[in-house]
Amino acid sequence: MKPRKPTKTTATRTAPAVIALLAATILATVALAAEAPAAAPSDDLAATHARRFEAMVGREIDALGELLADELTYAHSNGRVETKAEFLAALESGALSYLEIASAGESTIRRYGDGTVGVITGPARVRVRLGDREGEVTLVTTSVYVHRDGRWQLVAWHSSAMPSP
Repeated sequence: MKPRKPTKTTATRTAPAVIALLAATILATVALAAEAPAAAPSDDLAATHARRFEAMVGREIDALGELLADELTYAHSNGRVETKAEFLAALESGALSYLEIASAGESTIRRYGDGTVGVITGPARVRVRLGDREGEVTLVTTSVYVHRDGRWQLVAWHSSAMPSP
């Protein structure tokens, strides 16, 4: 049996259906794009980063509770890795105290994906008290933030001591 050739009548009937399907696809794409969350500004990310350091020095546990994601992984320069709960408990008890955190050079902010993931890398000078010992160290740091529920939250921190010059 030979396949039938489309007739002018078949083409006339399918063309409007194809055009309607194409129009619906375009409209759906535009609607989804309009509903997509706007990327949070990098300025907000930099401000959140600075605010987190202020809250750490001030031992503002409630503020840190909002700035740190529940799934936080916090890797200290001494190799200790803590969860959000462990980190906040150490600050609250006084076992860990940040006396000063200051920039030690230029930081770089990068955004990824749809703009809701931010990575900040850069050096920091930190004065800290751990138990009864106090010290100062210059660190190279990596902070990973995620923007959700209208705010930036730290999900990962890693720091390493910079070698002495």
